Amino acid sequence: MAILTFPAITPNRQDWGPDANVLTFSSPLSRSTQTLLFPGTRWQVSIGFSGLEADEWRDLEAFVVEMGGMSGRVYYGPRHAVTPRGTAGGAPLVNGASQTGSSLVTDGWNASETVLMRGDYIAFEVAGGRSLYIVTADAMSDGAGNATLSIAPPIRISPADNEPIITSAPTCVMMFASNVNLGSFQPGVVGDFTFDLVEAFI
Repeated sequence: MAILTFPAITPNRQDWGPDANVLTFSSPLSRSTQTLLFPGTRWQVSIGFSGLEADEWRDLEAFVVEMGGMSGRVYYGPRHAVTPRGTAGGAPLVNGASQTGSSLVTDGWNASETVLMRGDYIAFEVAGGRSLYIVTADAMSDGAGNATLSIAPPIRISPADNEPIITSAPTCVMMFASNVNLGSFQPGVVGDFTFDLVEAFI
């Protein structure tokens, strides 16, 4: 199934954040707690629309049906971070294959700039999909346009060498969290929609 583009309708509410893949054990004797973070942290979002005119809620209704419940896939990202606060100048690329962990070596930026700031998002294509990350420290390019980005969550699938880095309106591949996604309509007047998406790993 093709990955859909989300309708060009601005939500009234977006609850966005990570769902960390953490195993927790609490001792029944001392109540001390141990935690272990595994790969697989994924983004999730609850999206709310209210007071939609007929043209808008019909567009959303068609999108919901086209998704086919949890079988569908759509590109979606943080609407509050469409534009980076860093300069994001140049044509940034992944610099080197087989990168894992919480840093990404990159090149192709404009020289000697704060290219990304803490809280900016980036995305890049990987085998079978697109991954989304938040920048956790300001990133400064050197005189040759190289920069090492501190990012989270840790890289799950390594991007290819020279893979372009998306800095404007970055997204990942998401799916409905449920097969049932209902809208509330007042025919001829307005409509409301609320649904949840989670990152879909391929």
